Amino acid sequence: MDKEDKILIDKYEVQLYNRESIYFDLTEFEIIVSYYMYEGKYIEAHEALVRAKICHPESPNLDLLKVEILMELEEYDKALKLAETLEAPLFDRYELYYIKAQIHLELDNVKAAVKDFKAALERCNAVSAHDYHSEIYNIPGLLMDRDLHKEALYFLRKFMKIDDGYVDTYWNMAVCHEKTGATDKAEKYYEKALDINPFNECIWNDLGLMHISCEKYEKALNAFEFALAINDNGLQASIYKSNVLMLMNEYDRAIEWIESQEIKDAGSYYMLGKCYEEKQEVEKAVEYYTSAIKKAPEFTPSYWCMAKIMYQANDAALAVKLLEKAIEYEPNNMDYMLMRTIYTIGMMIGLKLVIDDRDSKNESYEKPYNKAVAAALLYYLGDLEGCCKKITNSLFVDENAIEKFFEQAPEAKENTYIINYLKMHIKK
Repeated sequence: MDKEDKILIDKYEVQLYNRESIYFDLTEFEIIVSYYMYEGKYIEAHEALVRAKICHPESPNLDLLKVEILMELEEYDKALKLAETLEAPLFDRYELYYIKAQIHLELDNVKAAVKDFKAALERCNAVSAHDYHSEIYNIPGLLMDRDLHKEALYFLRKFMKIDDGYVDTYWNMAVCHEKTGATDKAEKYYEKALDINPFNECIWNDLGLMHISCEKYEKALNAFEFALAINDNGLQASIYKSNVLMLMNEYDRAIEWIESQEIKDAGSYYMLGKCYEEKQEVEKAVEYYTSAIKKAPEFTPSYWCMAKIMYQANDAALAVKLLEKAIEYEPNNMDYMLMRTIYTIGMMIGLKLVIDDRDSKNESYEKPYNKAVAAALLYYLGDLEGCCKKITNSLFVDENAIEKFFEQAPEAKENTYIINYLKMHIKK
């Protein structure tokens, strides 16, 4: 806030405090209302606006500010209704359509939002990227935040035609293509962004993560190495490098890399535990999972891994306790609650359900149970119909679902209901 604006705000607040008659010209009132909006004080902004409208009842500019205030107060229907009345007096104002588009997004009216964003863009009359108002350049980000990546591409292409040297445009183009499944195009745009700014570690990290999702682990590792070359203290790149080495089954290299890092958080100890667990060195795995829990008791994946080890070591009671501890920190985590139920039922019926999470390596942590275990759980709970539906649904993603289920619940092979259901609903 500059000196003159501060004097103006102080004057307004003194008059307000003393309950004096308040009058300012239109521009001054706009500054006062905008100040409170900038500070996030929307109630105060609305009160100032009411006083401004008394003095300047015909001002559409004040009405436009009111639309924005109503939007921030989440009174979207009122805001939209008022905005529509301003289209005639403020037809050439990009701000009106920009705000309307945001309101439509809040109301999940995607088509209307895109239409108004386009109208806002047309009213900018920009001839270079620098001519765009900052709000307009935020349009792709607003759409991307709502997973509307296809819609965001339209605006990014428009920006690219005006100025093809802006790194963020290429970066966002890459992200949008990646999210819409066009990973080959995404890679080209990531590379173009890096041609413009090769020292942006965040872009290297994003490129690496895309390569992981495509199971191109060597390329991913290369990207993370570049990020670390730019910033050898980059925590994210260090974690990603550890993860990709684990995905490549390079557990010794992963251990060496993690142990070489000066700063070790709970995640580092957790990953060391995972590496040693994969190497079948269970005692060391438990040691590092324990260290992770001591470092950050709220880091729940360590409890899950410890619980799995304890359950497989025939200590189901301790496994259940570990899961209960995890649930204390994440009371709404259905995965932990279901796994606790599985372990508890396993204790009750004397059956150890096998937890196989090796088919989900691309996730940051394991799925707590797979389809076969879920089907077996339903079987032992007596929900035969639910069990059968789970098996048939699983066949869409795993052709060996039936075989895996019978490994979990061999007694089901003698169950007439199960056998007849599968014969009726599964084509050979």
